[in-house]
Amino acid sequence: MERVVPFVQTYSYVLQDFTIKQTAGNASGDHLKAKWGFSGSDINLVQMENAHTLDEEELIHHGMSLSYTPSADDPEYQSSVNALGTLFREHCQEGRLTIPHETEVTIGSLEGRHDR
Repeated sequence: MERVVPFVQTYSYVLQDFTIKQTAGNASGDHLKAKWGFSGSDINLVQMENAHTLDEEELIHHGMSLSYTPSADDPEYQSSVNALGTLFREHCQEGRLTIPHETEVTIGSLEGRHDR
């Protein structure tokens, strides 16, 4: 069972509030099925903890670098930057914030895949 981290949940809501483009970057779907379709069912998944510790500026850059958040010339840009700054200040400890993150590595082979 996945553990709910209040900051991550609120961060997701802030990003959703300022989503201006629907792209693959925030698409939901069965990523495992897509991986099997690409390299066949003979894949190994390795998951590793990979937490990110950020200051306020880094968190804002992180959020605003996503393909679906407003660009600097968008009227919503400054509002989204302000919302991320407020979120950071509400959750940081000693000027830093750690975002739990898990990296998933897929190990497979394309050998024998002639249909690509």
